[in-house]
Amino acid sequence: MKTRFLICLLGLFPALLAGAAGAAPASGVEHVVVVGIDGMTASSVTRANTPNMHDVMTRGAWTLHGRSVDPSVSSPNWASMIMGAKPETHGITSNDWKPGDTPACPTIFGVCRAARPDARIAAIYEWGGFGNLFKKTDVTFHANPKAGLWQLYARHKSHAYATTQTAAAYISVKKPLLAFVHLDLVDHAGHQNGYDTEAYDKAVTVADTYVGQVMQALRDAGMGDNTVFFVVSDHGGIGTGHGGKTIEETTVPWMVMGPGIAQGREITESVGVAQLAPTIAQLLDLTAPEEWTEKPVAQILK
Repeated sequence: MKTRFLICLLGLFPALLAGAAGAAPASGVEHVVVVGIDGMTASSVTRANTPNMHDVMTRGAWTLHGRSVDPSVSSPNWASMIMGAKPETHGITSNDWKPGDTPACPTIFGVCRAARPDARIAAIYEWGGFGNLFKKTDVTFHANPKAGLWQLYARHKSHAYATTQTAAAYISVKKPLLAFVHLDLVDHAGHQNGYDTEAYDKAVTVADTYVGQVMQALRDAGMGDNTVFFVVSDHGGIGTGHGGKTIEETTVPWMVMGPGIAQGREITESVGVAQLAPTIAQLLDLTAPEEWTEKPVAQILK
């Protein structure tokens, strides 16, 4: 019933849902899906009940020593992830940034769109600020369950739930080349209850169930064997805040599994959040733009 509702809701946006899937690269990777969990500390992955994230780690490559960029707040870090560069290059240094304030780098969405004009590319995000970081014309479909018609569904559960259900329905039906799913419930729990507290860990456990739902959508769509699947975070936290340079605020989990990815490998090289876009580009056989200063994470490959 829930899935049918979301599919019907997606049908309200035919212009956004139009387009054909792009051709597969020579590597055999046909899709990339990223679940980004805002404000998830690295330590919480092992402390909370996270069977789905541990499944990704067992079947893929991972580190619990990833590094955020400075400052350790959301917009600079999500921008760095999708722009393949740090704030000193892309110019996004706070959550107050809006499009047009400063020049920014091309995003992984734009690189995908330029290389494969007919590909389906999606961004589904719980935090509205994520939507400021990319051009809407670069994606086929975008949704923020805190806005517009999405509220009709979100208010019956939660915004994180609605975000996950929207993403799962879109993936199941449209099988995008690239989908980025942003969840904000863990960061909310950190600000409200304190990071790395019992209440915070419960939110991480809930987020893990949402990771599992996206993974199930991939299996239901027959994409499980040809999709590279990432779980990442932008920053951690200490007390009830973040933005500083402490280990608790700047250490994040980073994990990936899928075709061509080493299984059960702990990444020993340094991993920064800004390496996400270059890694995706390499997996999809795309040419990284000159503005991207960061390199792919090499140790993830078999």
